Amino acid sequence: MLVNNNRYDNYDSSNSNSNDNNSNRRFVATFAMILIAILVTLGLFLSGCASRSAPRSTSSSTEERFLSIEGDVIDYRSMKTGDQDFSGISLPEFLSESKISGTPKYIYLISSGDGFVAKIDYENSEKVSIIFSETTGWSIVAPDHPISTNAVDLDKIIVVSDDSEVGLHIIKQDGSTDIVSMGKILTSPMLYELHYEGASDIGSGKDKRTTEIYTRQMSVKLADIYDAYNDEPFAVTTKSGDKYLTDGSGRFSMNRQKINYIEETGDIYEDVQEIQLR
Repeated sequence: MLVNNNRYDNYDSSNSNSNDNNSNRRFVATFAMILIAILVTLGLFLSGCASRSAPRSTSSSTEERFLSIEGDVIDYRSMKTGDQDFSGISLPEFLSESKISGTPKYIYLISSGDGFVAKIDYENSEKVSIIFSETTGWSIVAPDHPISTNAVDLDKIIVVSDDSEVGLHIIKQDGSTDIVSMGKILTSPMLYELHYEGASDIGSGKDKRTTEIYTRQMSVKLADIYDAYNDEPFAVTTKSGDKYLTDGSGRFSMNRQKINYIEETGDIYEDVQEIQLR
């Protein structure tokens, strides 16, 4: 019996061609995916370089981002977008412009927007840099630190020093003086509260609308920052030389390196320089 092998030959030929086509398609698809990955990686790299080296824009369309330098520094600074070119400047050099008081010990990097706070040792910060970009704001680059140190959108840096002269001067009953440094005060557990400032109205009757105004304040009691305090009354002396006697039940609040004392009655003594224990 004769067997027609042509149909089997045709089948094998078509199947081979199909396999070849499939292989070609897989090769093209794989090559395209590799090419896309390379282009995406190159784009991210160039974007990162641009964000670190591009000059700061001072146009009105650029959102202003502020960064304050506080704590144990003689000169409080509030930096803003476009002030200077700080791209790649080391953190110790950056902070030196504020004239650190005492021997710097810790640096607190704070992003208030999301509550992020990173604390690093000052003596190990020589390779830590601060940069500014429109996408990440004031940011930290720390190649020799854990990745969590690379904070973005910073709005505050607090320096904590030993033997700082900046802070609350406490004159004890024996005439000697202790200093609670500003860095210690700002990094102590704080009470955050709303302080009533007033109200405004518009309209009358059913159409009357009232808005109450508050300011957010962070405050601390003397006993929380000064272990030697024994709940005795003390006198408060302000920068202007005014003195007030208080029973010690109030709280200290901080604002731009200024210390205010708030009585329980709501009275505020601004810019306190020292207190004298009684």
